[in-house]
Amino acid sequence: MTGITRLLSRLDALALADDEYAPHVVLVVDEKLGPGPAAGPFDGALPALVAAERLEAALNDGSLDEPVRTQVVRLFSPRRR
Repeated sequence: MTGITRLLSRLDALALADDEYAPHVVLVVDEKLGPGPAAGPFDGALPALVAAERLEAALNDGSLDEPVRTQVVRLFSPRRR
């Protein structure tokens, strides 16, 4: 059983490593209106997460409306052969 656990852990690590550098976009999400405009693409998950945090803070700064939130989404990127 530990062999299967190790294999699954390794596959998870490979998927996360691949995801880290894949192109991502940031969606602005309004509670009532749903998903809105997108920003990006960003080269990887970390730059997209940083952009999402900054965008959300800027959009909600001083606003009396319900806060908007952001969501980071990975773009489909076919493998090159």
